[in-house]
Amino acid sequence: ASIRSAAMTAEASYDYDSAANHFERLYERLPDDRAALLGTARNLRYAGYAKDAIKVLRREIEKNGENRALLLELAKALLAASLIADARDTLAKIRSLGPETWETLSMDGITQDRLGDHEAAQAIFEKALQLSPGNAAVLNNLALSHAQAGNLDKGIEILEKVVSGENATAQSRLNLALLYTFKGRHEDAERLSRIDLPS
Repeated sequence: ASIRSAAMTAEASYDYDSAANHFERLYERLPDDRAALLGTARNLRYAGYAKDAIKVLRREIEKNGENRALLLELAKALLAASLIADARDTLAKIRSLGPETWETLSMDGITQDRLGDHEAAQAIFEKALQLSPGNAAVLNNLALSHAQAGNLDKGIEILEKVVSGENATAQSRLNLALLYTFKGRHEDAERLSRIDLPS
């Protein structure tokens, strides 16, 4: 219980290296604890070690078989490692296991953005929002898609609504700060960044 608590506290504090280490220790002690395995992979990905996360997940899949949660985390790690074709194949497997969810749709949208098809990505994000109206993660991805397509104002408009709402996250604030910077609104970017980043 103390290791799990330390892992969750570290993750909540954005100390992803420590969180991954704690979750890995927990998984070593409890090899049937799927949450510990997913926590290890997730925090490796957050810390920038996507390829290590992929190894952890593939080893578990080889040992115990595929399931939706493992494949979903694997798809995220593959995207983070820029292995786009593998991510698309993994998302196809996820779709074969059950109905479409906002999360798989959102990942499909990210994949389309990475391939440069921003119009297709935005249509997919809108479909995800039909399943989960007001979802901050999907709105964040939609805003970034508009920005990548050259429509900074639309991206800023979407993120300003997210950031002013109760579901605002550090990631959405930092993404808005980034778009402000691209727009030349440096004071706004700094003000927003100071909420989550040290000086």
